[in-house]
Amino acid sequence: MNNKVQLKSLTSYLSKTFSACKTLDDLWTACISTTKQVNFEHFSFRIQYPTPFTNPKNHTYGNYPFNPAPLLSTKRANITSGFFRICTEHLDTLSHLEAHNTAPLFNLDDNIYYITQSIPKQDGVFEHLLLARAHQKIEHREMKILHFVIEQMTTEIHNWMSKINSPTSLAVTLSTREKEILRWGADGKTSEEIAIILGLSQDAINFHYKTIQNKIGTTNRAQAIAYAIIKDYI
Repeated sequence: MNNKVQLKSLTSYLSKTFSACKTLDDLWTACISTTKQVNFEHFSFRIQYPTPFTNPKNHTYGNYPFNPAPLLSTKRANITSGFFRICTEHLDTLSHLEAHNTAPLFNLDDNIYYITQSIPKQDGVFEHLLLARAHQKIEHREMKILHFVIEQMTTEIHNWMSKINSPTSLAVTLSTREKEILRWGADGKTSEEIAIILGLSQDAINFHYKTIQNKIGTTNRAQAIAYAIIKDYI
């Protein structure tokens, strides 16, 4: 399939996939599906906000298992590609993630190939999108397709984030306890650990999470935490 035909096919696929999104969960599912459609395994979307005199605040979403920051440009609009080799530090990160069933297994010295796009927005905000895969080099013939897909994914995610942050979007009222649980969850604590910290049963923590998900309209904890961060609920 030549690039022209593939672009036409992808345009139709992306339009259908993203127009069907009704929730934030749908959006992330669409992003993972699109990532696989162009033969990549992982994506990361990162919003970086400027914070004077301190490290910039960042929000990162997606199924990419490592910190994407070392691969991203924060100086100007930029598209880059390259690769890195899995080292013991990466494996330490993966061992933690695999314990929570959130990442596939990589081996020491595996090559990870990636392509990133960094886009400056208003007021010093940067949006970054990264696609990555193991073992398979990125060929020159793929670049036009990848640039197109990254542009479309970035636009769709940006539009969704803008809609979520719109003053006209419905506000969700979370209790002090629910916010507390989300903060600990955002810090990486499990339900069991949060229960110990707050002096509650694990069942109580799980009940609170279910209530939060119903209020926000998500189907899992990770997206509930992500939504709460985006909306500055926590």
